[in-house]
Amino acid sequence: MMPFRPASGRVFRLAFIALLLIIAMPGGAIAIESPPAGLQTYLQTNGPTSDIGKGDWYTSDANGVLAGYHYHEITVPCGWPATLPVYIDLFSPEMVVAAVGDEVRPMENLANANATFFELYDVGTVIGPGPNQPAAGAAGSILSELYPPLATGEAWRRFATLAAPVTCGTYVLRAETLVDDENSWRVRVGTDDDSDPDNVPPANYDNPDGLPGTDDEIMIGVRTGSYQNDVTTLSVGFPIADQCLTLYEYVKPGSTSVAFNNFDLDYPGLDAEILYYPPSAAYDPAAPQSGGISYTPSGGTVWNTSATVNRGTGDVFPNATLPILESGWWKIVTCANGNNQYIQEGQTNSSAYYVQPPIPAMEVSKGDGVDLVSPGDQLSYTIIYTNTSSGATAGAATSVVLTDTIPANTTYVDCVIPPAEGSCSESGGKVTFILAHSVKAGQSGSVQVIVTVSPTAAGGDTVVNTVTLDYNDSLGNPYPPQSDTDTDTVQVNPVLPVLTVAKDDGVAAVSAGDSLTYAIRYENVTTGAPARPATNVVLRDTIPSNTSYVSCVIAPPATGICGEAGGVVTFTISGSIAAGESGLVQVTVTVDAGAGGTVENTVTLDYEDDAGNSRPQRSATDIDQLPAPDLRLLKSADSALVTAGQLITYTLAYFNDSPATASGVQIDE
Repeated sequence: MMPFRPASGRVFRLAFIALLLIIAMPGGAIAIESPPAGLQTYLQTNGPTSDIGKGDWYTSDANGVLAGYHYHEITVPCGWPATLPVYIDLFSPEMVVAAVGDEVRPMENLANANATFFELYDVGTVIGPGPNQPAAGAAGSILSELYPPLATGEAWRRFATLAAPVTCGTYVLRAETLVDDENSWRVRVGTDDDSDPDNVPPANYDNPDGLPGTDDEIMIGVRTGSYQNDVTTLSVGFPIADQCLTLYEYVKPGSTSVAFNNFDLDYPGLDAEILYYPPSAAYDPAAPQSGGISYTPSGGTVWNTSATVNRGTGDVFPNATLPILESGWWKIVTCANGNNQYIQEGQTNSSAYYVQPPIPAMEVSKGDGVDLVSPGDQLSYTIIYTNTSSGATAGAATSVVLTDTIPANTTYVDCVIPPAEGSCSESGGKVTFILAHSVKAGQSGSVQVIVTVSPTAAGGDTVVNTVTLDYNDSLGNPYPPQSDTDTDTVQVNPVLPVLTVAKDDGVAAVSAGDSLTYAIRYENVTTGAPARPATNVVLRDTIPSNTSYVSCVIAPPATGICGEAGGVVTFTISGSIAAGESGLVQVTVTVDAGAGGTVENTVTLDYEDDAGNSRPQRSATDIDQLPAPDLRLLKSADSALVTAGQLITYTLAYFNDSPATASGVQIDE
């Protein structure tokens, strides 16, 4: 759009007001603000009867579809602290007659200025398919505000407060300018330390912990909007400077093509510029006009690759310049001259972001610790997932799902995941783990799948187990799945050793001060010939919480060494364990004073065959119950009969009828 300029004097007034506008905007880069603070570009919403040639296709009644509105998305991640409210602030939501960007038609005075309208919709509200959906008052509307015009007084206004705890997800902000005016504005979202949005926000306004990739970073996206450059010119054809806007848009994995669209990128006698950067391309924010793939802007009152107000094919990838379509975050850089209003839509019906959204990077690995297995072996696969993202763009992974395919030649036994971490289930030969939380940058975890090698498995058969990990970012965008595979070979002859392990302390209930001796028995239960002995036998016993280590013993005739370090007792057995042989080790602990709940002791056994091949790990657990505190409370008065005005003294007597110590006792009278 080429701006209307009634007189040369107005040009210098606009330049002066533009400078004031930049200085007046508080908050700087410490808050998430759209467009980003310091960028001399702002959002501009035109009324339906404003000339479509001004550059706002979405809101115009001449767009050939329907006059619509501008829609922005505000995403509050699920890691946002439950104690913090979220504030949505708007800069100059009103038509301000004296403002450079708020253009009042046909004459610039308060009498001709029109009102503006902003509305917020709840999480789950769908934008489109029409340019006017959702409409005013549609389902999901939380609040709306009509802003009458002002003669002067651009400032930040508190539009909405989302009370703590804030429901996480994506909210929709709708902007509407009435009749034929053009309203410029900005939006800022986060928490605050006072009730005046015109004050400088606190540090970490939109990222409370100040760390990237922890799923507490608020994001603002635009679905349908137009931009106005606030770079004024001394006269037509002599710009002070170009202004470049970078938008980030996500292309999903598996997409066969992508088309980017723009509207009304024109300036008489001068060229605007569009550069596309695929995710792998080098990009310098300080010099965004270098590099990238250059395309021709749309021109006045038309869409790119079209000669009308109707969309054309757009700039389509892959193409001869870029024959492979990359998934991930593309950067679209649009450079235009001063006072130019335009639309950089990118992908139709997709959201664009003004700063790089967080990017998670998940990896998955798995293993059962062995390469050779025998029929009847029980295999425990440990699956480890890790978010390896780091740096300023690190992101949390959400909607993490691991799918493990039960191998041929095996039978499913169990899946293991801590209840607080999520859930797992088996169906149709697949085990599905659904994590109940996001995985923050640098965070990892593990789950397990347990199977038994089929008794009919033949020598040379393979046991191939594959896991696939699917995940999204905090905006819900899917990322390429990750996978890993573990392969074992079945060996029947010679017969591989099979050790078992069991443990017991001879009791089921214990009390504080008790001494417990765990008898741990291991045995090579291999039968048949030629049966191999077990070698490099190591048992590791984890000292239970609520207890203190006393001693360890390797019972003869077995020999070896044992010792405790870091709460784990390690037994290293000398020599080998032949088929049919067994041995015994012991661990003694004392139950701590004040212990409660249970005393749970687990031992693991690792070993190899005589060729140095690791065999499946074995484990055993013993659980004893500690008595719970048994409290009584008695209450008595110093008199059975009383009269009005008499002083009464009540005595409260409390008792613990168990050997267990009770802590945190509180008596309320």
